Amino acid sequence: MSLVDVKIGQKVLIINLEALDKLLQRRLAAFGFAKGSELQIKQKAMLKGPYTLVCRGQLVSIRHCDAKMIKVELA
Repeated sequence: MSLVDVKIGQKVLIINLEALDKLLQRRLAAFGFAKGSELQIKQKAMLKGPYTLVCRGQLVSIRHCDAKMIKVELA
C-alpha cells in the first residue's frame, strides 16, 4: 500500500522509496527515511494537500504526490 492509504495515527514501515526522484530520496534520507524506517501519520491536509509525518522524532511534511510513491506496510 502507499502512504496515502494510511489513516492518521497509524504507524507504518517503509518498504520502498525508489519511485521518488533521486534528489528527494537524498533529502528524505537526511530526515531518516530509509527502507525499514517507522513513520507515523500526524496530519493530512484537505484537497490532496501535504502530509505531516513523524520519523525518528522529527516532524516532516511531504506533498501528496510524493506520498503516493512511498510504499509502506503496517508496523
